[in-house]
Amino acid sequence: MPWARARPLVAFDAASLSGGSLTRGLGGARLASAARLELARGALVPSPTDVNVLDPEAVRATLNRLLDSIGGSRTGATLVLPDGTGRGVVFEATSGIAPVEQARFRLSTSLPYPAADALVDVRSLGHGRFLGIAIRRRVVEGYESVAEAAGLTVERVDLASMAALEGLLRLPGRADSTVDVILGDTALSLAAHIGGSLRVFRSRLRVAGLDETERVAAEVLRTATLAGDGASPHVRVVGPGASAMARPLSGGGARAVRGGGAAGVGLPVEAAGIPGVGLALP
Repeated sequence: MPWARARPLVAFDAASLSGGSLTRGLGGARLASAARLELARGALVPSPTDVNVLDPEAVRATLNRLLDSIGGSRTGATLVLPDGTGRGVVFEATSGIAPVEQARFRLSTSLPYPAADALVDVRSLGHGRFLGIAIRRRVVEGYESVAEAAGLTVERVDLASMAALEGLLRLPGRADSTVDVILGDTALSLAAHIGGSLRVFRSRLRVAGLDETERVAAEVLRTATLAGDGASPHVRVVGPGASAMARPLSGGGARAVRGGGAAGVGLPVEAAGIPGVGLALP
């Protein structure tokens, strides 16, 4: 059903806030406007354990400027939280047990905080497979609080890697091995697919330096090997700096993925640079 008005989507990260105004018509969703604004250094620090928004006033002021820039309504908002705030796992469902409870159990031993503090969500991958994600409640509440202070009515909260994967999984699949690299300012996620089926999901901190591309290339091969195929996987890259990262990885066929028909013409922000905007359309 078409939306009566544009809905805002805001992607938070350590160095910037990105966002867009999304509309939906009979032809599908469309990115009507987009913008990215830099954040004051240290105002937001992604972490899986502690409150991320360290300077709520600075983040709120930047968020207000972003929303003024993209226009549209401030209701029905989707917040996209940065990589580095959540933990994920791919698993096969067990009959008789709710997938969300299976995800909670599988993730509980890897969480750096009590499992009771986790908000857990699952996405169906088909054929009885699921991707489970856990984010600490206090982390989510910090983002919701600053969004509400900027006048947003929050409808959905997502993790950047989940938002990007939601769109990437809708793109035409390949019969061979594919690894998606989802970039954030301080962390990245890798998702390996075999024959179009997601097999492995991993997250790693980013370490800036001249050899970062080499480290990412090694993580891509390691992720593909864990999925069962380490022989020169096809690579797709999304997130801030996707185009720059894809160029040196292009020897392995890497490319920055745009948001397809969702990306409007002449927008100041490339859709590949905002995982939730060009790819994960509700």
